[in-house]
Amino acid sequence: MRIVGLSGPKLSGKGTIARYLIDHKHAVAFSMSGVLSDIAKRMYMENTRANLIAIATGLRSQFGQTILAEVLAKDIARSQNELIVIDGIRLNSEVDIFSKLTGFELWYVDASVEERFQRAKMRGEKVEETTMTFEEFVAQESAVTEKEIQSLRLRAQHVLDNVTSMDDLYQEINTLL
Repeated sequence: MRIVGLSGPKLSGKGTIARYLIDHKHAVAFSMSGVLSDIAKRMYMENTRANLIAIATGLRSQFGQTILAEVLAKDIARSQNELIVIDGIRLNSEVDIFSKLTGFELWYVDASVEERFQRAKMRGEKVEETTMTFEEFVAQESAVTEKEIQSLRLRAQHVLDNVTSMDDLYQEINTLL
Protein backbone atom coordinates (compact mmCIF):
# COMPACT_ATOMS: atom_id res chain seq x y z
CA MET A 1 0.00 0.00 0.00
CA ARG A 2 1.19 3.52 -0.82
CA ILE A 3 -0.22 6.45 1.14
CA VAL A 4 0.37 9.94 -0.25
CA GLY A 5 -0.27 12.69 2.29
CA LEU A 6 -0.79 16.13 0.78
CA SER A 7 0.10 19.32 2.59
CA GLY A 8 0.57 22.93 1.55
CA PRO A 9 -1.16 26.26 1.83
CA LYS A 10 -4.82 26.60 0.89
CA LEU A 11 -5.49 26.46 -2.85
CA SER A 12 -1.96 25.34 -3.69
CA GLY A 13 -3.34 22.38 -5.66
CA LYS A 14 -3.74 19.59 -3.11
CA GLY A 15 -7.31 18.87 -4.22
CA THR A 16 -6.29 18.87 -7.87
CA ILE A 17 -3.60 16.30 -7.16
CA ALA A 18 -6.01 14.20 -5.10
CA ARG A 19 -8.58 14.26 -7.94
CA TYR A 20 -5.90 13.24 -10.46
CA LEU A 21 -4.81 10.32 -8.28
CA ILE A 22 -8.44 9.22 -7.87
CA ASP A 23 -9.39 9.60 -11.54
CA HIS A 24 -6.21 8.30 -13.17
CA LYS A 25 -4.50 6.09 -10.59
CA HIS A 26 -7.55 4.61 -8.85
CA ALA A 27 -6.62 6.06 -5.46
CA VAL A 28 -9.03 6.23 -2.55
CA ALA A 29 -9.11 9.67 -0.93
CA PHE A 30 -9.43 10.77 2.66
CA SER A 31 -9.79 14.47 3.41
CA MET A 32 -8.91 16.23 6.65
CA SER A 33 -11.30 19.10 5.90
CA GLY A 34 -13.92 16.71 4.53
CA VAL A 35 -14.62 15.51 8.05
CA LEU A 36 -15.12 19.13 9.13
CA SER A 37 -17.35 19.93 6.14
CA ASP A 38 -19.47 16.88 6.95
CA ILE A 39 -19.93 18.10 10.53
CA ALA A 40 -20.78 21.64 9.37
CA LYS A 41 -23.34 20.31 6.91
CA ARG A 42 -24.89 18.05 9.54
CA MET A 43 -25.17 21.03 11.89
CA TYR A 44 -26.77 23.17 9.13
CA MET A 45 -23.86 25.62 9.27
CA GLU A 46 -22.48 27.52 6.29
CA ASN A 47 -19.35 25.94 4.81
CA THR A 48 -17.09 28.88 5.64
CA ARG A 49 -13.44 28.72 6.54
CA ALA A 50 -14.28 30.38 9.90
CA ASN A 51 -16.85 27.68 10.73
CA LEU A 52 -14.49 24.85 9.76
CA ILE A 53 -11.72 26.40 11.87
CA ALA A 54 -14.11 26.69 14.82
CA ILE A 55 -15.14 23.03 14.48
CA ALA A 56 -11.51 21.88 14.17
CA THR A 57 -10.42 24.00 17.12
CA GLY A 58 -13.28 22.70 19.27
CA LEU A 59 -12.62 19.07 18.41
CA ARG A 60 -8.89 19.46 19.01
CA SER A 61 -9.34 21.27 22.33
CA GLN A 62 -11.77 18.63 23.57
CA PHE A 63 -10.17 15.47 22.14
CA GLY A 64 -6.55 16.40 21.40
CA GLN A 65 -4.62 17.94 18.51
CA THR A 66 -4.46 14.69 16.56
CA ILE A 67 -8.12 13.65 16.75
CA LEU A 68 -8.80 14.10 13.02
CA ALA A 69 -5.62 12.28 12.01
CA GLU A 70 -6.32 9.45 14.44
CA VAL A 71 -9.81 8.92 12.98
CA LEU A 72 -8.55 8.98 9.40
CA ALA A 73 -5.60 6.69 10.24
CA LYS A 74 -8.08 4.10 11.53
CA ASP A 75 -10.15 4.44 8.37
CA ILE A 76 -7.04 4.11 6.21
CA ALA A 77 -5.82 1.05 8.10
CA ARG A 78 -9.08 -0.71 7.13
CA SER A 79 -8.71 0.16 3.44
CA GLN A 80 -7.66 -2.50 0.96
CA ASN A 81 -6.74 -0.03 -1.78
CA GLU A 82 -3.17 0.01 -3.10
CA LEU A 83 -3.03 3.82 -3.42
CA ILE A 84 -4.47 6.16 -0.82
CA VAL A 85 -4.33 9.95 -0.76
CA ILE A 86 -4.84 12.10 2.34
CA ASP A 87 -5.80 15.62 1.38
CA GLY A 88 -5.08 18.57 3.68
CA ILE A 89 -2.55 17.63 6.34
CA ARG A 90 -1.89 20.77 8.41
CA LEU A 91 -0.02 19.83 11.58
CA ASN A 92 3.28 18.20 12.45
CA SER A 93 1.41 16.00 14.94
CA GLU A 94 -0.80 14.77 12.08
CA VAL A 95 2.30 13.81 10.08
CA ASP A 96 3.53 11.95 13.17
CA ILE A 97 0.29 9.92 13.26
CA PHE A 98 0.27 9.16 9.53
CA SER A 99 4.00 8.34 9.50
CA LYS A 100 3.17 5.26 11.58
CA LEU A 101 1.24 3.86 8.61
CA THR A 102 3.30 1.63 6.35
CA GLY A 103 3.83 3.24 2.95
CA PHE A 104 3.17 6.84 4.03
CA GLU A 105 4.96 9.69 2.29
CA LEU A 106 4.35 13.42 2.54
CA TRP A 107 4.06 15.59 -0.57
CA TYR A 108 4.10 19.35 -0.08
CA VAL A 109 2.29 21.39 -2.75
CA ASP A 110 3.00 25.09 -3.15
CA ALA A 111 2.02 28.08 -5.30
CA SER A 112 2.39 31.83 -4.86
CA VAL A 113 -0.11 33.65 -2.67
CA GLU A 114 -1.26 35.69 -5.69
CA GLU A 115 -1.96 32.55 -7.70
CA ARG A 116 -3.80 30.96 -4.80
CA PHE A 117 -5.94 34.09 -4.31
CA GLN A 118 -6.98 33.98 -7.98
CA ARG A 119 -7.88 30.30 -7.60
CA ALA A 120 -10.05 31.15 -4.58
CA LYS A 121 -11.94 33.76 -6.56
CA MET A 122 -12.57 31.29 -9.40
CA ARG A 123 -13.35 28.26 -7.22
CA GLY A 124 -15.77 29.79 -4.74
CA GLU A 125 -15.92 26.58 -2.68
CA LYS A 126 -16.16 28.41 0.64
CA VAL A 127 -18.96 30.94 0.98
CA GLU A 128 -16.65 33.94 1.40
CA GLU A 129 -14.12 33.12 -1.35
CA THR A 130 -15.77 35.03 -4.18
CA THR A 131 -16.09 38.28 -2.22
CA MET A 132 -12.94 38.42 -0.10
CA THR A 133 -10.15 40.91 -0.70
CA PHE A 134 -6.52 39.94 -1.18
CA GLU A 135 -5.78 41.33 2.30
CA GLU A 136 -8.50 39.14 3.85
CA PHE A 137 -7.13 36.13 1.99
CA VAL A 138 -3.63 36.76 3.32
CA ALA A 139 -4.97 37.35 6.84
CA GLN A 140 -6.60 33.89 6.81
CA GLU A 141 -3.13 32.38 6.52
CA SER A 142 -2.43 33.35 10.13
CA ALA A 143 -5.36 31.26 11.44
CA VAL A 144 -4.49 28.63 14.03
CA THR A 145 -5.16 25.86 11.49
CA GLU A 146 -2.64 27.34 9.04
CA LYS A 147 0.34 28.15 11.29
CA GLU A 148 2.29 24.88 10.96
CA ILE A 149 1.75 24.25 7.27
CA GLN A 150 4.94 25.97 6.08
CA SER A 151 7.06 23.86 8.46
CA LEU A 152 5.71 20.69 6.83
CA ARG A 153 7.59 21.59 3.66
CA LEU A 154 10.78 20.61 5.49
CA ARG A 155 9.34 17.21 6.40
CA ALA A 156 8.06 16.39 2.92
CA GLN A 157 9.64 13.65 0.85
CA HIS A 158 8.58 15.58 -2.28
CA VAL A 159 7.80 19.26 -2.97
CA LEU A 160 5.66 20.14 -5.97
CA ASP A 161 5.65 23.77 -7.09
CA ASN A 162 2.27 24.05 -8.76
CA VAL A 163 2.99 27.12 -10.87
CA THR A 164 3.07 25.80 -14.42
CA SER A 165 0.53 23.95 -16.55
CA MET A 166 -1.72 21.11 -15.46
CA ASP A 167 0.12 18.83 -17.88
CA ASP A 168 3.41 19.65 -16.13
CA LEU A 169 1.84 18.94 -12.73
CA TYR A 170 0.43 15.61 -13.94
CA GLN A 171 3.82 14.66 -15.41
CA GLU A 172 5.49 15.43 -12.08
CA ILE A 173 2.92 13.27 -10.25
CA ASN A 174 3.50 10.40 -12.68
CA THR A 175 7.25 10.69 -12.16
CA LEU A 176 6.84 10.55 -8.39
CA LEU A 177 4.63 7.48 -8.62
